[in-house]
Amino acid sequence: MFFYGTEEPATALFGDHVPYMPSVDPYDFDSNRAEQLLEEAGWNLGEDGFRVKDGKPLSLSYVYDANDAIQRTVGEWLQQAASQVGISVQLEGVDNQAYLNAQKSGEFDVIYQETWGAPYDPHAFVSSMRIPAHADYQAQLGLEKKS
Repeated sequence: MFFYGTEEPATALFGDHVPYMPSVDPYDFDSNRAEQLLEEAGWNLGEDGFRVKDGKPLSLSYVYDANDAIQRTVGEWLQQAASQVGISVQLEGVDNQAYLNAQKSGEFDVIYQETWGAPYDPHAFVSSMRIPAHADYQAQLGLEKKS
């Protein structure tokens, strides 16, 4: 899409070539199913085309490093894609230190994050989930089977 064919779509957190990774069956995005699930959860379309529940809009913040054009482009794509099912995404480009601080504090709904690549993955990535220093830690805090 926005990488003009220079990258393959990701179907899992790590590529098939990364050792110790389980095989994952990818699934296709179905906007009709997404809309159905949102409706069932009580998120109805408002007059402005975005979803609302109990008077509160369905709006997510996407925090990214404002000095990174790729991160902004990913955010713009996410914003456009989410709007198709009635979800508002607010882009919050911040300086690098504020971006790193948001990763540590968890003050984001969605944040841009990359894996480290070979030879560090998956070990370093999984290890970073153990301490509040990266978005990885914050993103998995509420997982039922975290331990």
